[in-house]
Amino acid sequence: MKACRAVQWAFAATAGAGSGTISGDEFLPGDITVEVGATIEWGVGSDEVHTVTFGDVPPAADPTAQAGFTGTPPALGTQDFDGTQFLNTGIFFKGATASVHFTAAGNYPFNCEIHPGMQGTVHVVAAGQPAQSQADLDAKAALTNTAI
Repeated sequence: MKACRAVQWAFAATAGAGSGTISGDEFLPGDITVEVGATIEWGVGSDEVHTVTFGDVPPAADPTAQAGFTGTPPALGTQDFDGTQFLNTGIFFKGATASVHFTAAGNYPFNCEIHPGMQGTVHVVAAGQPAQSQADLDAKAALTNTAI
């Protein structure tokens, strides 16, 4: 595995695969290793809506609430995440993006609040530790996409 400098990379990952009524509810890839300081941009690759949710859902929160946008799919922006807070994209759909900037090392499970069992983990390692390149992530995603 090749190490990459997190401050130089913004990684891309996908939620869902397929089109119409044929889709796979998987994160592509679902297991990601990056250095502290990396940003992962999630997009939706299927015709279904998804969420990317880190942490325990607070009692008053509705993680499946739509962000209130219409028309052209938006870029939902970038949020910092250190593993201590609840972070959620809300519902987003094909063409929309949401980015998470990882500021602390740790293992961070995430899930889609709409599709039970759709989950993954971001492993954030210290600078200089083995991490994945975008090519590594794309290869993993392609294997999962082929399997579903």
